Amino acid sequence: MNRNIIRNDITGDKIIRLTSPSGLDIYVCEMPGFSSVTAYFAARYGSVNTCFKTAGDSEFTAVPEGIAHYLEHKLFENEDCHAFEKYSQIGASGNAFTGFDITAYTFTCSKNWQEALRILIGLVQTPYFTEENVAKEQGIIAQEIKMGSDDPIRKSSFALLEAMYTNNPVRIDQGGTIESIAKITPELLYKCYDAFYNPGNMFLVIAGNVTADQVEEICGECLAPGSDNGLETAFPDEPDTVREELVRLKLPVGNTFFRMGFKCAPCSGKQQLKKNITGGMLCDLLVASSSGFYRKLHGDGLVNSTFRGDILSGNGFWTLTLTSETDQPEKVCQLILEELERWKSQGIDKALFSSIKKAIYGDMVYTLNNVDRTASLLLNNAFLNVSPYEDMKLISGLTEEDILELAGELTTPGRSSIVIVEGGMNNDNS
Repeated sequence: MNRNIIRNDITGDKIIRLTSPSGLDIYVCEMPGFSSVTAYFAARYGSVNTCFKTAGDSEFTAVPEGIAHYLEHKLFENEDCHAFEKYSQIGASGNAFTGFDITAYTFTCSKNWQEALRILIGLVQTPYFTEENVAKEQGIIAQEIKMGSDDPIRKSSFALLEAMYTNNPVRIDQGGTIESIAKITPELLYKCYDAFYNPGNMFLVIAGNVTADQVEEICGECLAPGSDNGLETAFPDEPDTVREELVRLKLPVGNTFFRMGFKCAPCSGKQQLKKNITGGMLCDLLVASSSGFYRKLHGDGLVNSTFRGDILSGNGFWTLTLTSETDQPEKVCQLILEELERWKSQGIDKALFSSIKKAIYGDMVYTLNNVDRTASLLLNNAFLNVSPYEDMKLISGLTEEDILELAGELTTPGRSSIVIVEGGMNNDNS
């Protein structure tokens, strides 16, 4: 395998990047002295990838919503054993998740990591779909979908995405709908697997008490061959503005709360990472307990400790969301816009900016001394095709002007949606 060393000149840490003959990139963080190991085997494939073609296709194929999540479920079950049973037999813990544009399979253990890695590679590379086991899974996933529809937090989150996005599949729950999963067949699962679970569209990351030589040896034994399959994905055109500016929901909640989302220009790679970091800092400037804005709203009884911000970004989408319990949601949302506008003319709190920047940088240093968090960092940055240490460089170079530039984008007319959730059971959009 080809080997490349990625060094962090600031901390002295290093990552070994291996590239197998199949095209799979493998990122190894050797952390001698630590007692645990965490690994992820991931595909650049998620719920938004519903239209694609490969070199052997004459035209694009549209597949049912929720099929990526369905495929994740089925890979955990093969002919002879469920993957969870295999992990438990050696003292490891396994799991998986499907996001909007990534599916990842993972394990954590404190012993027998070599065998756990073999199990991980084996389960991802051994699809087993039959009419019987696909039909059986429909009932399980349908129950998950029903449970999600009863969760006010999840329901309001997707209500906001539906309000913001007109065509991008990010507006659809990763699990799909009961109607869409009923259309999934073994043939469609194999077609998606062959298209997206190609080594060139995947990557493996592992951190902990391992060596690159050991990982290379196991991967050399277990990895299946692969070649470029000419994968292409397609997405519908998406307008810059939101689809709906205000949505009201009545759900079984004790306190009224709002979600305010800002629809921004999507980006990728290093630009996406920088925008995510900038957005996270902008949220902190609004919602941190040390923020003057937060203290003012809290003092007036307009928000409480649930006031927080989040970033969601991926293929064709980038959003910043603010949420809080409040009896006056529309007033709070208006004050948020006014605060962002005030920044544009008066600037931000320089002392708070400096404090938050130092805290984020310190948290990154802590991450590099924690096995689970290091593995998550490798996963996120490998997905973006950027160095695992790019975060530290971007945090160091972040300026007040970066915050103000993003604030300007957030306050562009037609770029924000609000979902207000009140107690009750009936939905009333307005």
